[in-house]
This record gives sequence, C-alpha cells and structure tokens, in this order.
Amino acid sequence: MQVRVFEAEDMQSALSRIKQELGSKAIIISTRTVRKGKTGVFQKPKLEVTAALESENGTESPEPKAQFSAPASQAEASKPQTIYSRPQLNPSAEKQGGKTSGSGQRLEKERNLEQDHKPHEGTLESIQGEIAELRQMVKGLRATEVRVDRSSPVGGTGDLQGKTQVEDEVLKILMSREIEWEAACKIAARFKERFGQLHSSEGSPLLEGINSVMAELIKVRDPLWGEQGSRKKRMALLGPTGVGKTTTVAKLAANYLSRISPRIALITVDNYRIAAVEQLKIYAQIMDLSLEVVTDPKQIHSTLARHEDKDLILVDTAGRSPKDEASLQELSSFLTPETDVENHLLLAASTREQDMQRSIQSFQRFGLSGLVFTKMDECEDYRALFNIQFRNEFPLSYFTTGQKVPEDLMAAKGSCIAEGIINQTRESSHESQD
Repeated sequence: MQVRVFEAEDMQSALSRIKQELGSKAIIISTRTVRKGKTGVFQKPKLEVTAALESENGTESPEPKAQFSAPASQAEASKPQTIYSRPQLNPSAEKQGGKTSGSGQRLEKERNLEQDHKPHEGTLESIQGEIAELRQMVKGLRATEVRVDRSSPVGGTGDLQGKTQVEDEVLKILMSREIEWEAACKIAARFKERFGQLHSSEGSPLLEGINSVMAELIKVRDPLWGEQGSRKKRMALLGPTGVGKTTTVAKLAANYLSRISPRIALITVDNYRIAAVEQLKIYAQIMDLSLEVVTDPKQIHSTLARHEDKDLILVDTAGRSPKDEASLQELSSFLTPETDVENHLLLAASTREQDMQRSIQSFQRFGLSGLVFTKMDECEDYRALFNIQFRNEFPLSYFTTGQKVPEDLMAAKGSCIAEGIINQTRESSHESQD
C-alpha cells in the first residue's frame, strides 16, 4: 500500500492532486485542517488529506486506469471529520513466517494511520477550521440548490426538487437579489399558498405578488405616534458615529410636538462632541423644549425623575464604534435596565451589510427595541436592509431620508423596502431584454 499526505487550499484541489499523483484508484483515509508555522493560529488554514493506493495484485501501480471514486460533492467532501475507507485486504498476503497474518498486519497499519491522522478535537485550530469548512459547505449547498434549469418544461422542477414552477421563479428572482436563502424559501412558500400557480410571461403579476409577500415579512413598529394611549414613552437613540442620531432626535421631537403633545424633554449624554450639544440646544430653543445635559451616569435617574410628567423623553447619545468595548461599557452605565428607556439602534442604510450586522451584535447588549435606518436617500440597494431585519428580527421603527427637520422622517414601512428590491429586479429584467 502507498500512503501519501497532501496539503491544499480546499478539497477540490486536494482531489486533483491525489488523482494526478496516485491515480483514480486512490482511497481517502482522513482529512483535517492544519496551520503551519510558529504562530499557527494566525496562519491561513490548509486542508490536509491522507490518501492511500493499493493495486489488486498487492503491488503499487503508478498508472491505474479505473474510475476515480470521489465524494459526491465538494461540500460533502469538506465535512470536518475523519473519512476512513478501509482498503480491500489482499488475499495473497497471508501469514509470512510470523504469528501475525498479513491481514492482521494490515489491519494494525490501518488503525495506526487512522490514529495518526485523526484531527485533534477541541484545539483552537480544529474549531476554527471546522467553522470555516461548515460555512463553505453551506455556501456550496445554497449555490447548488438555486441553479434551476431554465430549459425544463412547464411544470418541471429543475434542480430544486419538490418545488413547483412558480416557487422556482420566485426563488430565482430573490436569489438574484441576494436575499437570505431562508427568507427566500419562506417568501416562495407563502407566495404559492396565496397565489397558487400564478404566472405570466411578462412577469408583472409575479413581481407584484413577491412584493406584497415580502412586505408582510418585514416587521415594523412605530413606538411613538403608532401606539397612542399607552404609557409615557422614553426612547434613546444609539449607534455608530455619523449615522445622524442628533438630527433624528430633533425630527422625532418635532413630529411628536406637531401631532401628539408638546410635553417633551430632551436629554443628551453625548459628552464628546460640543457641536452635537449645541446643535440639540438650538433645536430645543426653536421648539421651546427643555434640554438636559447629563455628564455622569449617577445623574440619569434624577434627570428622568424631574421630567416624569412629560409624555415623551428622547435621549441622545454619542456615536460609539462597534469595536470600542470601553466606550460601549461606558454608555451602558447610562442606559441601565432600571431607566426603563427603549433603546433604538440607528444604522445608515448605505452601510455594508456585514458592518450593519457587526453593529447589531455590539449594541444588542442594550436590549434593542427597534432599528432606525437613516440616510435612505443615499441607499440604492435595499436587499441588505431586508436581510438584516429578517436575520435579527428587531422591528423597524423609522426611516430618515435627509437633513430637513421635521420633514425627512417617516414611520418604517415594509412596502418601501420590498418595492425597492423588486423594482430593481424589474428594471434589471427589462435591461436584459433590451
């Protein structure tokens, strides 16, 4: 038996090398993720594959011609576990002068090989490698599932087994816009329940149906003028730097003042930017509202108590980087659960999806009650907004669309995001036809 260890970036590269060097009769014995170097944890992981070759007559054959037995898919082959296929025992290799037969020796070798190449469970590099491989496997599975055969006859399912034609069409549209796979499947299933096999060569009824179903899946909640008759409201705006918290505080105050009640108090705990405090003071003077500047966490409770008679208290905070743990801890000392303040996270709509997700993960320690998407007028692609809401399930509170106070503010609507996504899809389809 010939045993070789191969290192490669991924399973596909490893299989190519094995086939090239050992031939198509090679057998995968084990796989594991490894890192080399003195600081292995910080090195890029590689896939180590152990393969063996044994010819039918018990001798090594450099040019085997049989078909190569590879795993069914790259995703399946890259599972972070030992894949051990026992080689066929050579019936001619019997007892050779010793007490242990050839079969026994071979079994012993196999056990040794399995032990030598077994991944070290529980180590940091093993865990990180498994996570990376699982992520790649999921991406591969999703990519495989969404490749629908456009030439399949009407009523066919293409590569999406168990899906009807209309579900296939819905999934193709949503995946082309990079909508979350789970969300896309949910939309397709609900579309089928509501509209059945509705289909048009022009696509308008299909797109309009997707629009309505997607809008319903987007959770929205208006905590101010959408919940009249409830208890007095206390609302704090949090978020990274530059997302427009101070301006949004002014917009909310102006709208509440004109529509519901003048009994409003503004509080700022932004001790870093003098300009922000001055800006809020100007807004407070214009609207004839009281403004409190809190510099010490111990003052927050007494400040809130002084304005207990107000129908609305809005708290402005300093922008905090999601990576600045010290600043986030400091902010949490102001907004403790005892303050009974609803915390809403502001995110700029034009921010990359992964950066928005990072902000949510950092700020969710505050017990978020909703999300506010600002700078909607600067965003051309709403798919990230849909994915973020669906993935985290925090309701959307408000949208802001510019710097004007109080005009550029609106209660969040799922239809706005859905129409932005579907209209882009419609425009793309028209462009492809042209």
